[in-house]
Amino acid sequence: MLKAPLEEALGMPLAFTLGYVEYNRCNVFHSNHQELKTMLKKGIPSPALNLHAWLTLPSHEVIDMTFGTTYGVVNQIPSVIGRMCFMHPDDMKADMQYHPQLIGEDYLERIGATHILLMPS
Repeated sequence: MLKAPLEEALGMPLAFTLGYVEYNRCNVFHSNHQELKTMLKKGIPSPALNLHAWLTLPSHEVIDMTFGTTYGVVNQIPSVIGRMCFMHPDDMKADMQYHPQLIGEDYLERIGATHILLMPS
């Protein structure tokens, strides 16, 4: 994971953030609150976890280096593969909005999914 090297380079803490992205008016990688609670009780239903992860600066800027590639591969849209987001939510266009649901890595640990979204840096 790039969290530690980015924190060092930027000289500030970053929050590991889980949630979903509203892209072109569709909720992408979305799990509602009930599904999140169910995963706490039962663990992950499959290796295809329906959550997205990004890093958030204290000033709320989003650092997301994976959405474009993940979305492009899953939906077979080569034009978005490799796209990244480094932006404050106030500056985002209506067709790309981030919706944080959970902060920190402990949720992934509790549902047994650290191997899916967390990789050692």
